[in-house]
Amino acid sequence: MELSPEIKRRIIYTVLCSHLSDEDLWEVMWRWEVDYSARSRFELNRFLADCQHIPFIQKNRTPLYRQIIRLMMAPNPDLLEPDPLEAMQTWRRQAGVTAVRTTSSAAADKVSCAQLMTEIILGMLKNVPPDASTRAVHYALGNSQRKQLSFGIIQMLENGQRMLQAPPVEVSVREARILINLIYVGLCEMQGPVETDNLLSQSIRSTVDRYRSDAHARKLIQEILDK
Repeated sequence: MELSPEIKRRIIYTVLCSHLSDEDLWEVMWRWEVDYSARSRFELNRFLADCQHIPFIQKNRTPLYRQIIRLMMAPNPDLLEPDPLEAMQTWRRQAGVTAVRTTSSAAADKVSCAQLMTEIILGMLKNVPPDASTRAVHYALGNSQRKQLSFGIIQMLENGQRMLQAPPVEVSVREARILINLIYVGLCEMQGPVETDNLLSQSIRSTVDRYRSDAHARKLIQEILDK
C-alpha cells in the first residue's frame, strides 16, 4: 500500500516532534518534504543519515528507523499527530529559509550495504506466497552460523518477515552476497530455480533502477553480486 504524502509527513513528525527543538524539527521536516517524501521507504536510512548532524538523531538512528518503519508498514491515522505542514510553512516564512542545510559529511549520505541487501531480499520475498517466504528465511537462518554470518544478520533473520524493521547497521559485501544466495537457495526449494531466477533478476533490476542516479549504490550492488 502506497502511503499518501500527508500520512508519511505525519509519521515523521509524530516520531520526532517530542525530541527535537523547533529549529531542528522544522529543518528535518523540510528536508523530508523536499528530498524524501516522494521516495520509497527504502530511502529512510538515507534520510536519517542526512540528518545525523543533529545529535539526537545521530545517537538514536536505529530506534528511530524502527519506529518510523513500523508506522509506515501499519499506519493508524488516529494515533498520529496532526499534519504539520501549516506550521512548517509558518516557520519557513518567519525564518526566511530558502534552502535546507546540507549535511556536514558527504559520506553520511551514502546508501549502506545492509540497505541494498535488504532491498534485494525483500524484493524477492514480496512476490512469493507467505509460506515460501517464511521457509526461505528459515533456511537462511539455519545456515547462518555455518556461513559465519554476523550476530546482527542472525538477529535480523530471527525477525522473519519483519526483517525490514531491524536491518543490521553494518554488513560486509561478503555477508550481503552470502545472505542473498541463502535466500535464493531457500526459494529454489519452494518455487523452483526458473521462477527464483526471475524473482532475483526482477528485484535486482528494481533496486538498480531505484538508485540509477547514485553511482556509489550501483557500484556497491555490482560488488555484492560479483562472485
